[in-house]
Amino acid sequence: VGTKIANPNSGGINTSANVGKIVKGAGQPWAGSYLTLAAPIDFSVNRIFKMKVFSPRVGAKVLLKAENLTDGAINFEKEAITTVANTWEELSFDFNAINITNQYQKLVFIFENGTVGDGSANFTFLFDDLKLVYGNSGNITLTQMDLPLTFDQSTVDYGFIGFNGAEQSSVVTDPTDPTNKVGKVVKSATASADAGTVITAAAGLGFANHMPFTVLNTEMTVRVWSPEAGIPVRLKLEDHTDANHYVVTEATVTTAAGWQTLAFNFANHVSGTPALNLTFNYDMATIYFNYGTTGATAGEKTYYFDDMKFVADAVPVNPDDVLNNIVVYPNPFVSDVYIRNATLTPLDIRLTDASGRILGRYTSSVTNIDINMSKYPSGVYFISVENKLNNKTITKKVIKK
Repeated sequence: VGTKIANPNSGGINTSANVGKIVKGAGQPWAGSYLTLAAPIDFSVNRIFKMKVFSPRVGAKVLLKAENLTDGAINFEKEAITTVANTWEELSFDFNAINITNQYQKLVFIFENGTVGDGSANFTFLFDDLKLVYGNSGNITLTQMDLPLTFDQSTVDYGFIGFNGAEQSSVVTDPTDPTNKVGKVVKSATASADAGTVITAAAGLGFANHMPFTVLNTEMTVRVWSPEAGIPVRLKLEDHTDANHYVVTEATVTTAAGWQTLAFNFANHVSGTPALNLTFNYDMATIYFNYGTTGATAGEKTYYFDDMKFVADAVPVNPDDVLNNIVVYPNPFVSDVYIRNATLTPLDIRLTDASGRILGRYTSSVTNIDINMSKYPSGVYFISVENKLNNKTITKKVIKK
């Protein structure tokens, strides 16, 4: 039995009002349900299906089949396996090998193919938001998103998780340029003031790399389209493994019904939120259009964004300023002491004890240097950092507890 019902498990990646429900009862092991579409599916470009599924158990098989309207022998199918129980997750079905010279107007859904159901909660499945995305003429492996973010690459796993009234977030064709792909956010008439869109695929990993912030480089830009000027756009960055590590800044739209590039300087964080911390790995972004205003006040509005970039080398590095930006922490420390090389300058580092005895030498130009001092006793130590660009040195005293 396949039906449309009110979403009984709203939350996570799926807060849609309605979802599909399939109950597999006693009968054939291949029992399923199908939908007939108004027109044949266009596989000329996009050949990967994504579908949100709510399964009562881990390891349930989900088969998706495309079938000819009148000849069931003309079909192509792929199977995916659920990885979570009683939680919405997004599954992918790779149809790159399908014969696109055929026509397919039916979509068939078979849960636990090969197993006879019993009509119980253990054989009740929910599904929603089936869409055809990405793909090309050959088999592809989707890669994780990263900056610069343009939405134009067919092999990148773009995705959004909207919340609090911005659930209608998706990658679409630019309404002003049919050759361009952009992110679309619909802030509904019932949206809360903090409705936003997490820029991440269903796995919640965000970007492949964290933002390479330095003392001198703290800015990102995003191209946006808003139906009205004067609204704030808030951008939040966080560590996808630790939601307590985040930073938020804001910019204001000045162009109505036209594209403009907004600059977000995270050195100027929103009052009442944590300041930028150069030791954190910010690798996931959330965008909020017209932050602070509810949908009930503004009405339903549609926004677009594209070309999210990190602004590198915004200010040339002066060699004489490098040592002023060196941070040694924590101090006092227990086991490890870190040296923050904000400008990625080649450094020579020397560790000595209170008597001047050299305990270690290090050469590095990476962002963060970890010196493990667990083998040394408590006391006073000195870390000398030499800037190889101008051979100047700074010495920091540190104390081990």
